[in-house]
Amino acid sequence: MTIASASSSSPKELLRPRGPDLRGRTLLDRFRLDALLAFGGMADIYEALDLRLRRRVAIKALHPEHGRAPDQRRRFFQEAVLGAQIDHPHVVPIFDHGEERSLGGEPVLFLVLPLLQGVTLRQRLLEPAMPIADALRLMIQLLDGLAELHKLGAVHRDLKPENCLIVQRQGRDHLILLDLGLAKIHTGPLLSLAPSSAPGAMIGTLAYVSPEQAREQPITPAADVYAVGVILFELLTRRVPFPGTTALEVLSAHASEQAPSVTERAPDRGISDDLEALVARALHKGSSPAPRERRSVPPGTPGHGGAGSRLRRRL
Repeated sequence: MTIASASSSSPKELLRPRGPDLRGRTLLDRFRLDALLAFGGMADIYEALDLRLRRRVAIKALHPEHGRAPDQRRRFFQEAVLGAQIDHPHVVPIFDHGEERSLGGEPVLFLVLPLLQGVTLRQRLLEPAMPIADALRLMIQLLDGLAELHKLGAVHRDLKPENCLIVQRQGRDHLILLDLGLAKIHTGPLLSLAPSSAPGAMIGTLAYVSPEQAREQPITPAADVYAVGVILFELLTRRVPFPGTTALEVLSAHASEQAPSVTERAPDRGISDDLEALVARALHKGSSPAPRERRSVPPGTPGHGGAGSRLRRRL
């Protein structure tokens, strides 16, 4: 789910929401929804004007069927509380939230977010291969944002290129982590707001789920580190480590198979041995995710303009 108002492949007027069409509506007599920016399986994103503060914002409107059950509503309000508490340049903030009725009378829960212009990391992956140093810098930014999330006792659980927006700040790529809707609080003061997942329910996107998620084991910040490892693997090789042909095959691979070598998958990329080891550590699996939770810095650096050593310090 993106909240970008630029770089869309389709003109705004040709987009159609998957939920109720709220274009032209004013929510809570304050937020005038002018255009649809993007849509997803759970929510639609609109460009809007805050009539009170006279600023452009993005509105994330949850589809009514995803806001009926008490657990769904708790998850939504958790996202609002979590996003409001985070103040970090690499995590999207949440300005406000509210509830309105659709024309059909159903409740529409919504979040108010900054209006950002950029492209998702998925869109960037469709372009020619990214230089390794650039890929490492983006992963450093992603890990910095996640560290702030983890400080609050939360785990994102749905990291993927679609949830990473790249905007331009002072002429350089700046990554912003989006969509805290599946984040789970595992410790700290927000515990009472944590949604409970149904037994056997899979949270996350299959290509990026951690071994713990695949095995239905307790989730810790190490699950997010694993997903970062998958994203970095994809940036380096243009492929995820476990593509699979069925959901069961992908889950089984995440649960038990060792990740392939990035050097073997991309022999012409000039990937250093240290960077190879760094990716392998992020994708470690075994009886415990402990190697992904270590913060010690081994001797040596992965090179690549110093970005590798900075990434090592964050993994």
